[in-house]
Amino acid sequence: MSSEIKAVRSVAWALGWLRIAASDHGICRVALQAEEAAWEGESPVANTFADEARRQLSEYLCGNRREFTVPLDISAGSAFQQTVWLATTGVSFGEHVPYSTIAAEVCAPQACRAVGQALKRNPMLILIPCHRVVRLRGGLGGFRAGEEAKLWLLRHEGIILL
Repeated sequence: MSSEIKAVRSVAWALGWLRIAASDHGICRVALQAEEAAWEGESPVANTFADEARRQLSEYLCGNRREFTVPLDISAGSAFQQTVWLATTGVSFGEHVPYSTIAAEVCAPQACRAVGQALKRNPMLILIPCHRVVRLRGGLGGFRAGEEAKLWLLRHEGIILL
């Protein structure tokens, strides 16, 4: 069951805008938008989660933050998706792992494709760092925000893939 969005905030970055949506339980969505007008404007509703996420994401994009402490509301995902998303939050800044590592961590070592599909539905770009999950034998793998965004984020964290 998905939580109701209570507040929306924006953060500008090299590839457009990050839109942050918060519920009463935490951040429920971070999406890349090419243009500021792609979502409705920021909501004037006070929301500590949205304001804190905007601050933390701004610090990350400026190179001054490596981990996030804002609460995440992952209730929109299935039980499997939630398990994959939580496992992915354990991949640290500057690291990258193959899909098989996440599959093994969620006790489904043969489920690399299912892990990829769960990450494709990740509602919180950057906060759930699915950009750090790549193909085992080379290549980026998928990314909902596109290859350019995944490459930008990996390079921002000092990860250079050949």
